[in-house]
Amino acid sequence: MVNVVFIRIVLSYLSLELAGTWFLFVSIGMYLAYLDLGISPTVSREISFVLGRGELSADEKDAEIAGIIATCLRMFQVISLTVLMAGLLVGWLYLPHVVPPADMDQATMAWLVFNMGAALNVLGGAAFVSLYGMGNIATEKIIRSFTLLGGLALSVTFLKLGLGMVGLAIAWLVQNLIARLAGWVMLYRQNPGLRGHKARPSMEVFRRITIPSLKWAGISLGALLLFQTDNPIIAGIFGPAHIAPYEAVAKIGFALLTFSILTVHSSIPFISQAYAAGDSAGLERLLMRNVRYGMSIMMILVSFFAFFGQSVINVWIGEGNFVGYPVLLALLAALTLEVHHAIHSSAVMGAGKIVFIRITLISGGLKLFLSLMLALRYGIWGVPVGTCIAILATNLWYSLRVSLGVFHISLKSYIINAVLPLMGLGAALLLGGLAARSVLAGSNDILSIMGGMTMLFSVGTAVTWGLLMTDNEKRRIIEKLRGFVSS
Repeated sequence: MVNVVFIRIVLSYLSLELAGTWFLFVSIGMYLAYLDLGISPTVSREISFVLGRGELSADEKDAEIAGIIATCLRMFQVISLTVLMAGLLVGWLYLPHVVPPADMDQATMAWLVFNMGAALNVLGGAAFVSLYGMGNIATEKIIRSFTLLGGLALSVTFLKLGLGMVGLAIAWLVQNLIARLAGWVMLYRQNPGLRGHKARPSMEVFRRITIPSLKWAGISLGALLLFQTDNPIIAGIFGPAHIAPYEAVAKIGFALLTFSILTVHSSIPFISQAYAAGDSAGLERLLMRNVRYGMSIMMILVSFFAFFGQSVINVWIGEGNFVGYPVLLALLAALTLEVHHAIHSSAVMGAGKIVFIRITLISGGLKLFLSLMLALRYGIWGVPVGTCIAILATNLWYSLRVSLGVFHISLKSYIINAVLPLMGLGAALLLGGLAARSVLAGSNDILSIMGGMTMLFSVGTAVTWGLLMTDNEKRRIIEKLRGFVSS
């Protein structure tokens, strides 16, 4: 949500050209972060595997994990330097072709500072992946959240001081520096057993994580092409000024996606531990819960934004900045499909099965080709349509097939317990959205938002409770509510 607020702030202080250029910086920063080469998820999984090995004592686990962390840190130090050098090269070769000449001096200085922040961001990854693998997920999320808020506050301050894009870049640099320091402090505070083991980088650990990391890197490259090429395509064809309206709806869409899969990401270390322990029943329970919860949350949120997106943008940024319902609906469809894919693929990879390299690369390449061709013919609408078609043709069906096979779940069981209830939820949300639009026709934007949110969230919550939650889940929620009320 910080990123959603951030867009409003940037557009309040920068022109459309400068704002679009900054969002282009962020997209390029994503490409530089790809030089992580899949080490982060591999190290997290390796740590979780160690924690799931019952034959090891607590001290033996700490010793092995300390060796993994030391090796991870050395690898990130090398990668961070690589990011710094690669960023300088990208800025020199690419920015002059997309940034207006009048903005080039400011953009160059901002890029130099932003690039240093990107290198720090990669370097700090060692602490965060270690926290994640150790199961300190709440700590990792809290550090990220507070440093994001701090970065937002600094950004506002520097923009008010008239520092423009350079101020945004300085805020990004400081934010990543604080996050890195906080991550290491909390890692050793919450896991004091690691302090007693002064491990050194190990070639054996390096070799063990290299091949899985490179497999993850292939998957990351496909994901990068799938969802992080929209802004460069728009900048190259239509100019940086057209990025901001698209980025506004994209940021909200990705915020919905991120919120929807919070429980999914939080469960990955436990999926790794269950797989290491051979707990088949626990694996199936976690996967099915992730599908039901993740998809139902995304569908409820998407239904509201699909019917009342223009009102949201009008209130948030101002009238005249809405990219249009065809673009919005295509983007939301692609993101909803991606939630389903992410649930299944992350569970499979959490179990140590890195089998999505080829299909993900095909998906990313197909998206890049389709979005370019469709954008040239149909305008910006063609960009998310290309993404949607690529996911349907590749990731969607393949991740489902692999996931059901790995966790030994029959297709019939999956359809009965997940697909049909979700179809019921979708039908209810569609009818609820049409009814809400009819009832609220002619209302102002704020009333439309409040009324639409109330109606659709009520319908979605009621149907989710009735169709998608098990009796045990309902009973636990009721017990927690009673405990909360009584306290």
